[in-house]
Amino acid sequence: MYTIPESEIFESMKVVNPWWETNSIDKKLKEKTPRKYLESFYKEIIYKKLRRTALLLGPRRVGKTVLMYHAIEELMQKGVSPKKILYISIDNPVFINIRLEKLVTIFTNNFQHKLSDGLYIFFDEIQYLKGWEQHLKSLYDSYLNFQFVASGSAASVLQKKSSQSVGRFADFILPPMTFAEFLVFKYKGKEEEFKKLQKNYLKKMEINVRIEKVESKNNGIKDKKNIKELNKLFLEYINYGGFPDVMFLSNKQRLEKRSRISNDIIEKVLSGDLPSLYNVDPREVNRFFKMIAYNAGKEFSLDRLAKESGLSKPVISKYIEYLESAFLIKKISKIDQNLKKFKRETQFKLYLLNPSMRTFLFGELKEDDCDLAGLLVENAIFAQMIYNEDVSNRMYYARWNSGEVDLIVLNELSQQPEYICEIKWSDAPDLKSLKTFIKDSGYYKKITNNYESFPVVSTKTNVGVDFYEHLRFIPSAILCLMKSLEC
Repeated sequence: MYTIPESEIFESMKVVNPWWETNSIDKKLKEKTPRKYLESFYKEIIYKKLRRTALLLGPRRVGKTVLMYHAIEELMQKGVSPKKILYISIDNPVFINIRLEKLVTIFTNNFQHKLSDGLYIFFDEIQYLKGWEQHLKSLYDSYLNFQFVASGSAASVLQKKSSQSVGRFADFILPPMTFAEFLVFKYKGKEEEFKKLQKNYLKKMEINVRIEKVESKNNGIKDKKNIKELNKLFLEYINYGGFPDVMFLSNKQRLEKRSRISNDIIEKVLSGDLPSLYNVDPREVNRFFKMIAYNAGKEFSLDRLAKESGLSKPVISKYIEYLESAFLIKKISKIDQNLKKFKRETQFKLYLLNPSMRTFLFGELKEDDCDLAGLLVENAIFAQMIYNEDVSNRMYYARWNSGEVDLIVLNELSQQPEYICEIKWSDAPDLKSLKTFIKDSGYYKKITNNYESFPVVSTKTNVGVDFYEHLRFIPSAILCLMKSLEC
């Protein structure tokens, strides 16, 4: 078998580590707006009091590689020598079958680095290396002064195996683009306009509600034109905002990119990653995911899924677990109007962690498609909250024989509601179920004169407070922005 000479391996390293000669990452990468997670990710890399290998996890095409490059640029800006930083993409044909330790040795030998040197080693797409965990364990134990960083999309493997190495790994989750990030990217170079937008859509609303306390749901922002403009941006975010590399493309370019991204999701995750990890039928998983994606935000039952998919209930449960681990979907459990949880979870909701996936699989959402818009607006708001560690595992929906409420966040200790929200894409929503839940759950007794304790109704354009009914009305686009700023 042909073995690639070390000299050729090092030459390939030079190509993917241009900063060794230029002292900077590629200009096009440098010009990309950094994601808001850069600062916290950078701290994860440099914080050596708790020495760990940083694992950067997340769905495909959300910017993990670009985040690594921006972290590399940050290291150089902070004075780290460019020749002390190595980046390797494991899916590169040159590197894919080479042990990590050999790659590190070639790097250190060519620059005559010592074991005592503080080097930074980045391994992208680590899941492509069989037995990657043992490789990283060995490097972690052998090179005490080196900081290792690895990224991967096959989250199920990364998280499962990292949990077996307590003290060695620190997981860092990079979610799809949030709505707040989307607006920052859209307003790049127009920072003053973005500040004005925040003031108009957030601060002004809160101040007006506090001062006026008008018993109406029409106080606050009265300029419906501005809300409609924000709604256009919100729908653009739902359609395309989850993928950073398509935000600034023309409609024609987006159409061309759609097939490429949907292929990336289907071929690499559903037909590649998951079958290789769990030995499942790729065509079966593919069909199952498409069925979920098309109906995202609706209530599912094991019986219905079994009937429509032709799969057994145990297989369905496993597929849902696999798709969750791959950062594609999130299952939300049900409670009733009395906060009772169900011992046998036969019904639940499934949301896409990136609502834009539906657009890339089935086509663009139009503003006048009210039923679909309602589901995807709900999905978008949930997607902001799912990555908020404080609430992600405390989110439920309520459903009983005669009603439903979209979102309830339960207090971890008391298991009582601390946040209730009915998500609508309408200015004339039916609130009968919400009022029933507030009463039957006992939450009504906890409502104070402070409007911030009131349950929330998200609307299309209406904003304000109804002090008689103890309800807050917030446009869905604003609510999504507020939730994205919290995560």
